[in-house]
Amino acid sequence: MSTLELDGPDGRGGYRVALQGGETHGLIPAELVADQTGSTAQTDAEEWIAAEQGRIAQALETLAQGGTPPAPFDRIQLTGAPT
Repeated sequence: MSTLELDGPDGRGGYRVALQGGETHGLIPAELVADQTGSTAQTDAEEWIAAEQGRIAQALETLAQGGTPPAPFDRIQLTGAPT
């Protein structure tokens, strides 16, 4: 399984992530994090992403292969590399 890297908050209200190596990038919507943590604080989001990094990485891999990850990770979106 790939290692997940947190690229940081996205200006549109989510969190950019990438699989190690940087070829697969994704966006975790802030609403998904808030639903899971009950919080909108960046610190809580980063802690949740760290705790769920294996499942998030698997979701990105599934999306990159054209599949649909299980809920709630089906709300993660593939994106291009950040500029």
